[in-house]
This record gives sequence, C-alpha cells and structure tokens, in this order.
Amino acid sequence: LIKQYENRNIPTEDEIAIELRKLIYLPNKAAEKAISEEILQRLIKLQQIHIKWYEILLCIFCAFLGAVLPIAELVYRKGLIYAGAVEEIKQFQSVIWLERRLEGLTIVRLLEDIEIFSVVFHPIIRECINSYSSGPREALQKMKIMGSMLHESFSDLADGFLAVEEVGMKEAFAEVENNRSMLEKMSQLEADIQMERKKDSTDFLSKIPMVLTVGVYFI
Repeated sequence: LIKQYENRNIPTEDEIAIELRKLIYLPNKAAEKAISEEILQRLIKLQQIHIKWYEILLCIFCAFLGAVLPIAELVYRKGLIYAGAVEEIKQFQSVIWLERRLEGLTIVRLLEDIEIFSVVFHPIIRECINSYSSGPREALQKMKIMGSMLHESFSDLADGFLAVEEVGMKEAFAEVENNRSMLEKMSQLEADIQMERKKDSTDFLSKIPMVLTVGVYFI
C-alpha cells in the first residue's frame, strides 16, 4: 500500500482501510486501525523527505554565496593592500628625498630608514636587507620584482637603488619628487573614477523602484 500511494496524494485512514481489506482479512478493528495509521504516518514521512523547488533554490543560493564570499574577501583585502602600498610609497619617497643629500648615506642605511615606515612592503625590504651582503644587485632586483607585484610605482624606487652605484645617491633619486607628484595625481584620478562609478551605480539603483512601479502598473 505504501508503494501504491507514495507518488499520489496522501489518502485518508478510511481509504487505506478499504484497500487494506482487499489485501488481508483482519477480524480485529483495532489492528486494522493501527495498521492504517502506521501506513499513513509512513506516507507522510515519505512526502516530507521529497526535495521541494524552494529547497533547490536555497541550495543554489547558499552555494553561490559560499563561492562568492572568499572571492569578495580577497578583492577587499587586495584593495586594502593597494591603498596601503600607495601611502607607503609616498612615505618612502619623502624619506628618500630628505636623506638623499646626506653624506655617507649607504643603500642599506636608506633601506633600513624606509623599512621603519613600511607595513605592506616590510617583508620585501627586510629580505633585501638580509640578502644584500651576499649579492647587492641580485637582492635589489628581487626587491624590485616582488615590490612591483604590490604596486607598479615601487619599481621606480628600486631602479633608483640599482642606479646608486653608477651615478650616486643624489642623482639616482633626482626624480623622486616628480614621481611623488605624479603618484598623488594618479591616486586622485583613481579616486575620482571610483566616485563616478559609485555615482553611476547609485543613479541606476535609484531608478529601480520607478521601473518596478511602472512594470507592475502595466502588468
């Protein structure tokens, strides 16, 4: 009887009792009622375990949310690192511009000075300082490559360090001030672009209620 009714609407106890009498003789009414109730309970449980359409949609939504959240976290952290890298490069440029004329200033000493102001670039600068004695140019080249991955403007500073041995500290960082001004302008331009994008998104979202209202009205 359960197999007979599992893909149909749940019957009443009387309907089950009628079908039960066709299959087996039960002189005891209490036994018949107990069997009918047991069949009915099993049919109810079978129907409850079937997957509903809204459960499928909920599963898809949860899976999508579970996939998007880590990506969103990475994008957010990337934005924080990028913003921090820009500010640190500005501080590096200021320190270099102030110290580049000092007598007896060495590359390692200058790296240690800018390391004080670093958070995002700190591991890269510290690794360069530690490996500088074993191979100065190789250490600076590696610092340039690793730093450029965080922000492209770091490569200009690294090129200055690489040029110190050839042209001296003062000439190697002669363009630091211009680079700093350019970086500030680029940062301001990026901020303006982001503001325009947010404005466009806000304008689009503000029109959604009006579109929905008009759509519902026509429907």
